Amino acid sequence: MGTTVCLEASAEHPETVRLCGQRYPGGDDMIPAEGLIVVAGTAGTLMAAGWILMVIRQERRENRRSVSAAHATDLTSAGTEA
Repeated sequence: MGTTVCLEASAEHPETVRLCGQRYPGGDDMIPAEGLIVVAGTAGTLMAAGWILMVIRQERRENRRSVSAAHATDLTSAGTEA
């Protein structure tokens, strides 16, 4: 004969049915929200870390340039005093 199956029909769209107790959409083809949160958080953290490193390196370069310029000025002024 056959197997009796429980189906639920949508109130808004009666042609849409599913097995009783099942949630739609679902299954292995969906990416869980937790996974998306982890990926977005990791990407954001890496971007922030990269930006911070870039700013630190730029500040170090500027400090070296100012120290080099001050040192060159000291050498120039020391040579004119003698």
